[in-house]
Amino acid sequence: MFFNKKKGPEQPQGRAMYYIGLPGFNQNFACDLIKENDLLIIRQVKPQAQASMSLSQIQSIDVIPENDFMTRYQHTNAPAPKDQSGFWKMYMVINYIGSDGLQKMIAFWVSNLEISKLNNFVAAIQENSPVQNYVL
Repeated sequence: MFFNKKKGPEQPQGRAMYYIGLPGFNQNFACDLIKENDLLIIRQVKPQAQASMSLSQIQSIDVIPENDFMTRYQHTNAPAPKDQSGFWKMYMVINYIGSDGLQKMIAFWVSNLEISKLNNFVAAIQENSPVQNYVL
């Protein structure tokens, strides 16, 4: 047909709400997360801003419920949400080594309705990561 162009393989991507960790990004604004070759590109939709990092900088990615995130990363005891609508947040925390050599983190959140898409994106990011081997 007229519009059936063959496309190359799609890059894994997801969308999440930015929470904390990137200077110049607005909290609670949507960001596209794109895996492109060996880069993770974080693109804020409006107003436009972009950050990128090598996948080798990523130490770990945690996907956890809001109250666990608040306790572990914000050091507050947030009660479980009492919203009866069934809406709750899951946080994705990317722990990484910054270009200055320091341990850093970036956090995003999604609603429980979007968690499967986020989990698929995290799996795509982690699929070629080296196996961590610990000597005890």
